[in-house]
Amino acid sequence: EDARAAWQIGSHVQELVENAVDQTHFLAVHSLPSAQVFDMQPEGATLNMHGKFVMAEGTEPARLEWNWSGVNFGYVHTRTADGLENCQLLMYTPIEEELVQVRFTTVVKHVRDDALSRRILHATNDETIRLFNQDIEIWEAKIYRPRPELAQGDGDFMKYRRWAKQFYGSSG
Repeated sequence: EDARAAWQIGSHVQELVENAVDQTHFLAVHSLPSAQVFDMQPEGATLNMHGKFVMAEGTEPARLEWNWSGVNFGYVHTRTADGLENCQLLMYTPIEEELVQVRFTTVVKHVRDDALSRRILHATNDETIRLFNQDIEIWEAKIYRPRPELAQGDGDFMKYRRWAKQFYGSSG
């Protein structure tokens, strides 16, 4: 069983993936107590990243692994300290230069029984929708800056952008 969501967002597709690099936004926009993105490894058309996120005060961090194949398809595998696991497939399709069709599908590792697994699936999906909706207004208002002014802890935007540049030809 899976759960799904979809949006059309007025932004460039690259901005949506770049969001995962911006570790301070997880604190400021999503009010997470702690967020760390590290170990960004570009390899050809693939980009892998890892992170540790504390979703609520007093809880152990969840471990996340992102894997992107280009800027259009990726997945995030999350493992919590208490053994829950989920995977989210992220599909970003540019409709126009500044309009992206976003679809994601969430699956969770089965736990004790089907009913509990279903509740975990829908709670995970609902939380992801809530967090994603918090980003939409920012994406739609964002202005691309080739060399953005970065604050300490923002993340390695330029490493991400060097990787993403390969998908846009010589003018991108």
